[in-house]
Amino acid sequence: MQPDPSELARLHDATLRAVRLDWGAGRADLELTAALTTGHSSLVRVQATEVTLLRCPRQAPLGWSASVNELRIASANGVGMRLEVEVQSGDVIEIEAKAVTVEVVA
Repeated sequence: MQPDPSELARLHDATLRAVRLDWGAGRADLELTAALTTGHSSLVRVQATEVTLLRCPRQAPLGWSASVNELRIASANGVGMRLEVEVQSGDVIEIEAKAVTVEVVA
């Protein structure tokens, strides 16, 4: 099931801490911190399974930043999901996978 768009909108200004790919498992994990409640930062994990594409530029055409501008999830060719993480640096991380989940850890 696709995450609710209102939940994704709350990740604007989250800090992108890590992008990891487990090649053998075909799993990509993104780790973010976000101020989802006043005065408290939460750890948010975005996980993509059965990954077929990971594009992760770090060119910073708008200047260096680790802050998220927007996180978008859509259907990819009717068979999977496409995740785009637009960073305020102007870079866009793209992942195509069978499924994408978003979890607030703490």
